[in-house]
Amino acid sequence: MKTYLDCFPCFLRQALDTTRLSTDDEKIQKLALIEVMTFLVNFFQKNPDEVFTPPHITCHIYRIVKEVTKCEDPYHDIKVKYNQIALNMYSNLKNIVKNSSDPLLTAIKLAIAGNIIDFGAGVGQFDLENTLKETLTQEFAICDYDLFCESLKSAKT
Repeated sequence: MKTYLDCFPCFLRQALDTTRLSTDDEKIQKLALIEVMTFLVNFFQKNPDEVFTPPHITCHIYRIVKEVTKCEDPYHDIKVKYNQIALNMYSNLKNIVKNSSDPLLTAIKLAIAGNIIDFGAGVGQFDLENTLKETLTQEFAICDYDLFCESLKSAKT
């Protein structure tokens, strides 16, 4: 994964969304965006030929937003909300795993669904139930599941 030109609008969108979660003060929001834009310009001017991943860049962006807004965890309330939703779904998800023809594969797919959820990439723009349903029914693009199961048989821990 590398940063493409199409990533830049998303960097700014993430910065703005995160800043808005951090504070209602538009002056601080504007200052945070200016700091992020300044960082992006300076960073890529200094490293024009280097390849950086979007997560590498967003790590810097979140640090800037945190410093400017003085908000330790902009996603705190969202995480609390979705952790509660997950806890409410736990019994049902546990039954799905227990009653499946391959509980390990089903558990892996549910873990994948959990990793798909990315608050930074689109705050509130995902459908949890649909994500779970799609992940459980889709086949893997690359599937080393049989190899994984074989390696589990000889695992010592």
